[in-house]
Amino acid sequence: MILALSKRNHVPSRKAQTEVTDTWGDVFDNVTLTKLPYEYIHTVLINFKDDTTWEITLTTYTEEQRTEFAIGFAEILLTYKESIYDLDIKIDTKKVKRDVKKAVKRIFKKLNL
Repeated sequence: MILALSKRNHVPSRKAQTEVTDTWGDVFDNVTLTKLPYEYIHTVLINFKDDTTWEITLTTYTEEQRTEFAIGFAEILLTYKESIYDLDIKIDTKKVKRDVKKAVKRIFKKLNL
């Protein structure tokens, strides 16, 4: 498995996390995520109890490396589960937006709209 890990000692501020939760709380309460296509993951931050953070940036990965990451990610979580306190997954929203636009165009084309 190929991982580009960089060790970070910066943890996002609680104020920033609280602002997001306060603003988007109703949305978060109604969202259940069971699967996330790995091709839409931009970055994964694994925050440990000792205030260490691993940052895994997937935007520089090839398709093959992304597949290897998807297979090995569960192993990472199982290996370090006792020392992880938080996991942040940042989505590549530009890619999501681009792919949704393409899909909508295809649907409209099929419907002759």
